[in-house]
Amino acid sequence: MAQSNKFEDLTPSYDVDLGLYKEALDEAFNNKKVKNIAITGSYGSGKSSLIETYKKEKKLNVMHISLSHFEGDNSIDPDKIINVLEGKIINQLVQQIDSDTIPQTRFMIKKEVDKNKVIKYVGFIFTAAICLVINIYFENWKYLIVGLSKEFGLSFLLCLCSPFFQIITFVCFFVILVYIIYNIVLIQQDKQLIKKAVVKDFEIEVFEENNDSFFDKYLNEVLYIFRKSKIDIFVFEDMDRYNNNLIFEKLREINTLINSKLDGDRIVRFVYLLRDDIFTSKDRTKFFDFIIPVIPVVDSSNSYNKLKERFQKNGILNQFDQNFLSDISLYIDEYRILKNICNEYLIYDSKLNFIDLDPNKLFAMIVYKNIFPKDFSMLQMNLGYVKEIFNRKQEIAESHKNKLEKEIEDLNQEIDYINNIFQDNIDELDAMFFVHPDNLRVGSTKLENISNGVELIKMIKGNDYDADKYNTNGFFMGEKNLKNDFEKLLEIPEYKKIFDILTKGKGNEIQRINKEILSKRNEIDQIKRKSLSELINRDNKEEVFSNREDDKSEQYLYIKESSYFDLLKYLIRNGYIDENTYFDYMSYFYPNGISQNDKIFLRSITDQKALGYDYRLDSPIKVYKRINEKYYLDPEVLNNNLLSYLLSTDKKDELLKINQLLKTNNNLDFITQYFDTYINVDRFSFYFLNDSEVIKKIVLKEGINTVEMIKYALSFNDLKLDENTIEFINNHSEIVGSSKIVYDKYSYIEHVDNTKDEISKERFEENIVDKVANNFKNNGIEFKHIDFQNVDLAFLEVIYENNCYTISFDHVKQMMEYFYNLPSNCDYYSKNATLVFSDKEQPLYQYIIENPNTYLKMTLNSSNNKINDDEGVVIEILNMDNLENDLKESYIERLDTKVTNISSVNSELWDGLLINRKVNETEDNIICYFNKYQELNDVLIGFMNLFEKEIILDFDNIDNKYGDEFRSEFFDEIVGCNKLENKQYNSIFKNCNERHYKNFYIENLNEDKVDILIKCKVVRMNSETLTFMRKEYSSNIENYLDNYSNDYCDLIIDNSQLFDYDELLYVLESKQFSVLQKISLMECTSRTIDYNPNYLEKVKINILDSHLNEDDYQLVSDNFNNETDDVKNKITKVFDNDLSTVISKSISLNQELLFNLFGENEINENEKLLLINNSIERYDFESIRKCFEYIKDEDFIYIFKGKNPKITINDTNKSILHILKSKEIVSSFKEENDYYRVYIKHRK
Repeated sequence: MAQSNKFEDLTPSYDVDLGLYKEALDEAFNNKKVKNIAITGSYGSGKSSLIETYKKEKKLNVMHISLSHFEGDNSIDPDKIINVLEGKIINQLVQQIDSDTIPQTRFMIKKEVDKNKVIKYVGFIFTAAICLVINIYFENWKYLIVGLSKEFGLSFLLCLCSPFFQIITFVCFFVILVYIIYNIVLIQQDKQLIKKAVVKDFEIEVFEENNDSFFDKYLNEVLYIFRKSKIDIFVFEDMDRYNNNLIFEKLREINTLINSKLDGDRIVRFVYLLRDDIFTSKDRTKFFDFIIPVIPVVDSSNSYNKLKERFQKNGILNQFDQNFLSDISLYIDEYRILKNICNEYLIYDSKLNFIDLDPNKLFAMIVYKNIFPKDFSMLQMNLGYVKEIFNRKQEIAESHKNKLEKEIEDLNQEIDYINNIFQDNIDELDAMFFVHPDNLRVGSTKLENISNGVELIKMIKGNDYDADKYNTNGFFMGEKNLKNDFEKLLEIPEYKKIFDILTKGKGNEIQRINKEILSKRNEIDQIKRKSLSELINRDNKEEVFSNREDDKSEQYLYIKESSYFDLLKYLIRNGYIDENTYFDYMSYFYPNGISQNDKIFLRSITDQKALGYDYRLDSPIKVYKRINEKYYLDPEVLNNNLLSYLLSTDKKDELLKINQLLKTNNNLDFITQYFDTYINVDRFSFYFLNDSEVIKKIVLKEGINTVEMIKYALSFNDLKLDENTIEFINNHSEIVGSSKIVYDKYSYIEHVDNTKDEISKERFEENIVDKVANNFKNNGIEFKHIDFQNVDLAFLEVIYENNCYTISFDHVKQMMEYFYNLPSNCDYYSKNATLVFSDKEQPLYQYIIENPNTYLKMTLNSSNNKINDDEGVVIEILNMDNLENDLKESYIERLDTKVTNISSVNSELWDGLLINRKVNETEDNIICYFNKYQELNDVLIGFMNLFEKEIILDFDNIDNKYGDEFRSEFFDEIVGCNKLENKQYNSIFKNCNERHYKNFYIENLNEDKVDILIKCKVVRMNSETLTFMRKEYSSNIENYLDNYSNDYCDLIIDNSQLFDYDELLYVLESKQFSVLQKISLMECTSRTIDYNPNYLEKVKINILDSHLNEDDYQLVSDNFNNETDDVKNKITKVFDNDLSTVISKSISLNQELLFNLFGENEINENEKLLLINNSIERYDFESIRKCFEYIKDEDFIYIFKGKNPKITINDTNKSILHILKSKEIVSSFKEENDYYRVYIKHRK
């Protein structure tokens, strides 16, 4: 293929197919009214090619005025942009038009001077000067001529002295002077050589106007140039790049003025090549008379076809990934850029084709070079925006790793959450969350009576969720289906979460999560091997390509605001421009010498301008040979490729110097970033990770691969680690994720005829368990969280046997599963210690025995469940001497296991055991505790009070076992214990084999306790005890008397001095005493006894006979109807015998008792009226009438017969009449002589 066909120029084409454009242009140029024509289209759309082709075809006389302006040219003041544009237009006009055509213009153009014209004007001036001198000094002139003629004999010279010659010289002078003045005036008129004239103190401007605009200032000049130019079409290009529309207004005005002064049919047209968007939708039609839009030759929709066409033409299309070309073409929308990219690719490809390069990456680099040439140039110097993106790879990787680790942490928390779910099925879950409505029954069973929640749920579900509803009174209200209530539980987030886990199975979910964790850990391991493009994803792409440093935000603004910024992001994101190979596509190859890359590195050392550690060396061997050994102590020598070579060949001296350099400068960055390469890390670890101080600094800085670095350091060195490092290892069990390490060993082979070394790579794998385990033991490593899903079993066994782990629930559980061979569904929460203690030969048991405090804290904190360890294990734990008592107490509180004999546990813990009821409720434990403390303290009392069964103390056995003194003391302590619950108090003395006090003497007992003692016959009846009881427990006397009624009666009758009147009153009411006993006791006193209607008949008769109190008469009368006939007769007799007292005390008598008394012969009429007066207040009409009828008092009887009788005046009658009036039986009464006239109240 010919060379000329490979490349395409970037100039406009002269042979494009005009098509319909030709008609449009013809219309524009043939229409005399059209003077301003706009040809619009995007950059590279073919506007220039269109006008050039048309110009060539029509043979038009066209002048092009191109006003180029490029991005980055910021030197022009925006306020002066219009002057700049006008100046550029004038300058291009003047430069392109023949100066002879516009001689009068003041805008002079530098050109070659005409020597003949200069000689002519010098001759004229010299001749004029000679003529002027001759005329002024003519006499002297004649003397000179005469003298010369005489001296030399030249007589012909005398004619020069004639007056005619003088006239001739004068005429010559005048003619030359006029000619010179004429030319000066002409030049001034055309060129305005004189611009200022000064007359004394005045300065005069010549042709000066007060306007800064070039077009306004030199309008006549501009119009003159356009008119005289003999050009009818002026094409203005690239004015739109200035984004200033005012220039179009100026040019339209100029065009109008030009055409207004033209003669004939001549028309001057301005043609503008512009972008479509330079004006708003309406503005552009105001400026232009005719607008022709140009459809782009190339845009993002067809640039792919143009690329294919171009590369196919050059036979290289098959080199490319067609998808890549298709993608990249979407961003390229300008034909000139497309052509130049293709041109440059052909050049670069021809120069670099003997190097094994990826054509796609090369093309991507050429695209980058064309869209951002400045940044491309900076990248060659390891600077610029793209280089900064490359430099952020480590930061991006760290961010990605942190994100994955956070996700792993969340997943581990999810596993912990699942492990803490104590429910094993949906029924148990429902039992926890379901709250059933009140008054429901399933069958005949009330739901609230079912204490076991799981059984309740099963019962409801077994009945198809149907239940019967009752009201509070137990009446059936209807049926209720509870299925919706259960389904609503799914609306509770916590329930729904546990429900989903149980549905899928806890084991399956943990297995799924562990697989996810493993996948993410593998992903973390791969991060260090990933390229930048592989680290960029949808989530972080915006962060990756944003620049967070304020001082650089302006520096790269031109990139971020560019329409091609997305194209650059595409190239980097897809790895077409990558951090590892970009320089291969930018440098030139020189055979048989050192590469440009390597040269730059060597220069950086001597110039003391360090390059990046990852700067790629083509030949580390050649570089090594050319580095003076003194430079190995300079930081500029630090390079990954060079160090890899030094390690591969074990250059001890150089490596030690670099190590010294790193320690001196405290440079961890180089160490950590080189380790990420995993190249020759065996020797690297030996040389650079062999110092505990270095390891400590790595830990304190903590990067992505800190764990791996420590692992390798422990694998190749014996280290004494500091506390920080030990703590770090303790927190990172991933260090034991594998018992092997894998790394690459590079070997380098130099080639004289190539700038690149040949690299031989071999993968090594080493078992590190023994070496690392030894470091673990020597440094007391204790892992805080072992990932049992990913831990290497060989490492796990070493960790287990050497106790290199903290005591935690998960560790203990997993260790038992692995080494005790226990299933995962064992009761690790409630019987953890029982499981651990089940095999005392295991290292785990020994580890816990040595660290019981840590273990017990773990057990207590691992769950809120009760602990149900075997009794033997509980006793062993509680009796550990090296276990803190506080932890023992906490352990006791959580126990669900009870100790059979309290004596089997250290006595210091007895209180805790009793308070928390963790010992069996036996009498032996009560006695054992009392024997220890010799008192019935609050702890023991509380324990006894909560006995579910009766406490039965065999005091005979206690006597035999502990002696009479202990038994007596114990008995007294219990008797005197008010804090003991009555249930237990009663139980003890009810079953005490009738043990009692001969004389009771214990004080300050509660009444209820004394009652129990009386009831249980511990307190007996005798004179001493009775006296003590009256003094100390008077409120218990009644109970005491009831329980010992016979003994009491005998005691009082035998010894009347013990008689107590108040006790007698109680005895009379008590049912525990017989009538004879009561009467016998009544005979012990002569005092009156208060009458009580509830007393027995004989008791009441006895009182009426011998002990009746007059104050009780009213009570006796009121209760008369309720008494027996014997008692009534006795009462009538007593009242009759003491009638005067009855009357004087105004006793209101029962009507039956009143009539009984009226029947007695000894009562006179006046006494009867007095008895009636005292009694009728409480009687009704009929009862009062019967009273008067019974005594046959006619005067009062008339009242009841409706008459108005006269009644004898006396106090008794008056009182009776007042009572009858108050009862409205009479209306009134008044005195008439010696009588009261009574007026009755007529009754309806």
